[in-house]
This record gives sequence, structure tokens and C-alpha cells, in this order.
Amino acid sequence: MRLNYKKFLTVFLTLVMVLSLAIGITACGGDKTVKYTLSYGRGAYAAEGDMPESKSYKEGDEVILAPSTTFTLPGYTFGGWSDGTTVYEGGATFTMPANDVKLMATWVEGDPNAPAVTATSVAFEGEYFVFTGTAKNVETLYVYLTNTNVSASTDNYVEAQITDNTFTACLPLSSLVGFNKSNTPFNLRYKIDDLSSAAVGVAQGTMNLTQTYTHDEYAFRLAVNSGSGCVAVYYEPAPDTTVVVSVGSIAFEGEYFVVTGTVSNVNALYLYLINTNVAASTDNYVQAEITGSTFTARLPLSKLIEYDVASNIPFNLRYRANDSNVNVNISQGSLDITQTHTYGEKIFRLGINSGCVAVYYTAAPVEPEPGEPDYTVSVSAMYFKDGKFVVEGTCGADVEKLVFHLHNTGSPVIDFTSAAVIENGEFKAEFVLSEIKRVDDSEPPKTYINVRYELNDDGYKSLNLVPATDGDFTVGQEYNYGERTWTLKADASRTYLNWDAVKDSSAYRITEVKLELDEGRPMLTIAGTTIEAIEAAQLRLLLDKNKGTTEQKYIENSETEAGKFRFTVDLSDLIASVNQSAANQQQAYFIRLYNGNTKLADINSRWASDLLWERGQIETDNAVYFLMKNTEWSNTNWYTLGICKFDK
Repeated sequence: MRLNYKKFLTVFLTLVMVLSLAIGITACGGDKTVKYTLSYGRGAYAAEGDMPESKSYKEGDEVILAPSTTFTLPGYTFGGWSDGTTVYEGGATFTMPANDVKLMATWVEGDPNAPAVTATSVAFEGEYFVFTGTAKNVETLYVYLTNTNVSASTDNYVEAQITDNTFTACLPLSSLVGFNKSNTPFNLRYKIDDLSSAAVGVAQGTMNLTQTYTHDEYAFRLAVNSGSGCVAVYYEPAPDTTVVVSVGSIAFEGEYFVVTGTVSNVNALYLYLINTNVAASTDNYVQAEITGSTFTARLPLSKLIEYDVASNIPFNLRYRANDSNVNVNISQGSLDITQTHTYGEKIFRLGINSGCVAVYYTAAPVEPEPGEPDYTVSVSAMYFKDGKFVVEGTCGADVEKLVFHLHNTGSPVIDFTSAAVIENGEFKAEFVLSEIKRVDDSEPPKTYINVRYELNDDGYKSLNLVPATDGDFTVGQEYNYGERTWTLKADASRTYLNWDAVKDSSAYRITEVKLELDEGRPMLTIAGTTIEAIEAAQLRLLLDKNKGTTEQKYIENSETEAGKFRFTVDLSDLIASVNQSAANQQQAYFIRLYNGNTKLADINSRWASDLLWERGQIETDNAVYFLMKNTEWSNTNWYTLGICKFDK
């Protein structure tokens, strides 16, 4: 069968056309997926490197973004790819949206791997200037306080301690002081990792620079050095901030007790007249008026009277300075305490109590009416001296005869008399203790012997004068004489003497106590005897500060006869007490008697009684020296003799 070529060709071409059409229809309508383009931008014109390639993705495709190392910008760190709303990290997974996206690079100024030091605080602590902060990517940090004009200060650095990206540097303040550049700025700077690296000045930022500090007699402060713009430490000798109150005068003026003196570093000064047993007197203070470096305080005398307590008790003069709650006793020093004053039907006087100045008062004697005779008798003092009991005082103009009696009504009776010597309204009567006997010539009893007087032949009567109301009899005085110890006592209605056997301390006797200036030098002389015939060369005197080990002074005996001693002490080189008060027993030197290195006894005021009852005082150009009983500077009942030195 013969094939029709022409017909075959027609059929073939038709099939080809149909097939081509089918293929075309499939290509246009078989895959309808739309793709979108993801491209990148530099984000900064100066960014360098290869731009990541743009690509097309279908909606929802998970795309791994280009890394951060594709290109760089000098001085900046790549911060991620931003689509205008969200910033994606390099290499992050990105979900393709149904639109084209162009991601722009973001840049952060700085290098996170670069060393960074941030100051957070500066402060003075103890002997150091302390600098703290954070230190990132820093292995070693050197901190300075340096002044470029002080060459040695370039070596004034310390290595900071770095822990968990925080640092602390402690710079010794002594180094600054050693440069001897007062009020000169020492700039705070640091170097990182290497001492040859550039020094960086520390700016103030938010740090507190209002601080001042005192250490080792220097005052330190902080400021910004205007020349460098960085934190600086300055120092200069610290001003003397020691509170000093020095009383120059005390006096009675009208209704006031007036105290004046000088002060240093005192903003407020309060003065008191206070008795610790009178509770209300704790509020008895006035604020002194301070003008420049001087002060004046006026304490009303009416306040003392209002307490309605037994008169003739001591109100100690004390002060408080600034914000202190500590009462400070005012000692006598060179103050005149011989003053008396009359106010409000009271007589005020000055004295010493517990080592400090005290004000006392008693009822003023009743003055006779005009034209009436004046028979008043006022006893001002009773004391033992030179083997005698002495009574002193004043009397009215019409007192012609005054006889004192030592009287006891027991059996047999004691009635020992002494006619007072009257001169210019003052009287003095003396009783020789060795002559006091009972009427049967036997020893007096170990009980009270009343002190009475007889006026103008009117017959004797009890004095009825006791220290609580009249005069200053210093009740409690003890006096050893012969084999007896005499004691002055009083109760609510009488003054009397007691006699007893001599105390054991009679093994030692003092025959002389003298505090005087010898050609301008302060000299103390103590002489006496011991009951044992101790070789004179073995006897020594010790001036010993209580509880002290170095503040001691031994004096050799200058007598040659066994059992006798005489010590003469130059007091110039004694260590002065630290404040103007003898209220603390550690302020005074005990005076002690030694046999070689063995202590015999403390020199005791009871050994010689009248020789030591009166406080001694002398002054040189530079110091004041006090001789006193221990009971005068402490709260003990000891009668040890002591010596105090106070610098002027």
C-alpha cells in the first residue's frame, strides 16, 4: 500500500501544532507560584565590603539572613538587619512575607570587645583614697593621683583589683602628703594593661565631689581641676578643731555668778552649777554668749536657792561644748576662789569640790536693828594645826568676851576652855590637844566632846553650828597627835570632837610638807620619820601616776640618820595632765615611800593632818602645780597625797 506523502505531512504538522498548543497551555496555567525579592543595603555610605546577594523567595519561606561579617564600618559595630520595624541578627532565620523586602544594616558606635573603664565612685576611707567602677575587657588597670608639675607623682600608681568586671583601687593618702605640695591638684587618671599606654583622666560624671576628709593632720577635698577637666584631690594642713574652753575669771555680780574666758572651735557653750545629789540641778544651765574667741555666762544665784536643799553644799561649775553631752569640770587653775557675796539673804562663797570650782551658800547672819547691840557670832572654820584645835570666825561689835568650851556631861565631866582673841571683828580660839583632860585628869572618853561658847559672861551654850547651815567646818577631818586620832564631826544640832586610838599609819610621820618656788623652779619638800630605824640610804620617794609604768620619778633621801627622810623634788619635768581637771585620779601623781624597791606606804594625809589639810598651789610661767589629797580628785575615801601639773 502506497503512502500518500502529502496527506501524511498534513497530518503530522497538525499533530505537532496540537501538541505545541497543549504544551503552551500547560506552561501558562500549570504552575501559578509568585516569588518575592529579598535584598540588602549598607545602612551607611562608608560601610566597606561585599554586599550580600539579592534572592527571590516564596511567601512563608524560611530564609537564613546574611551574616554580620559581610561588610564593616570603621569605628562601628554591626547591629543587625532592619526591615524598618524589627532588627534581626546576622545569620538569623527570616520568614519571607508576601512582598519584596530590603534589609538595611544597622551600626552601633564603638567596639564591644574594646577595653572600657567606667568610674562609679570616689571616697576617702581610713588612710586611703578609694576609686571604684567597672572595667570590661581589661586585664590590668593602673590608677594614679598625679600632678604633671610634681615629677615624682608620675610613679604614684597602684594596680586596681578587678573582680567580675568591677574594680577597686586604694591610693594611700600618705603618698600625696609626702610630695609636700599643699593645696595642689593631683589628678585622678588611669592606664589600661600597660604602664606605657596613654593616661586617661577621670571626669566627674555622676560622682560626688563634695567630700572633705581629715587624716594624719591634713584636710583632703575633691574637686574638678579646671585645667584638665578631671577629678582631682587637694590637701592642706588640717585646721585645729580641738575644742578648748579656758575659764579666765569667775565672780559674783549682783544676782549672778559670772564666768568669762576664751574658747576655740566652740559654736555653743553651756555652763552649769550642778550638784549630782540634787536632781533638779541637772537642768541648771545657761548658754554662754560667745563673741569671737571670748565668752560670758551669767548663772542666776536665785536658781540655787530655789532648790530648797541644805545650804553649804557644793554646786560644781561645769560646761558642755557644742553637741557634746559630757559635763567637764572647771578646775581652779589661777582663778580666785577667795570671794564671798551676799544675795537674797544668803552668803555665797567659792571653794573646791572633787577637784573643780564649786559655789556654796549659807544663810546670811541677821543684822541687828539700828540702835540695838550686835552680839552676833559666826564661826567660819574649825581645823587642826600644830597640835591644836582651832576655831575661827567673826563677831559683832558688842562682843567683848568670847570663850569656847570643849564640853562633855559624862562622868567625870570634861570642860576645857579657851578665850578667843578678838581683833577688828574677827576671833580665833585655840585648844592644845595634849592638855584636854577630864576634870579628874584622866583621858577623855572615846565619845563626843561638844564645842560651845560663852558670850560676855552670859554663860556658855552650844554653838549649834553645823556645816549644813553655818560656815565650812570640813566635817570628817582626822588628825593624829600623840597616841590619839581626833575627828571633827557634826549632826543636826551640834559640832563635836571624837577621840580614838591612833591609826596604824602612825608607823610613819610627816614633819614637813612644802610646795614653793625656788628661783623660779617648782619644788616640793617632804620630810618625816619611820618607826623602824631603816637606813637612810634605803629610803626613796616615788612620784607615780596611777596605773602608769613610765610616768614615774624616784627621789633619793637626803637625810643621813636612820629612820628619817627628807625629799626635795624639782617638779618641772613632770608630765602634765591632759586637761584642766583633777577629777580623775589618773590625772595626779601618787607620792609613795619605798624601802629600796619595797613599797612601805603611800604618803598619807592622816600622818600629818594639819600639814596637808590645806591644798597647796604654785605657778610658774608655763604651768600650775597642785598639792592635794586623793579625796579631792577622785571619788575614793583614800587620803593619799598627790601632786598635779597643768600646762598653762
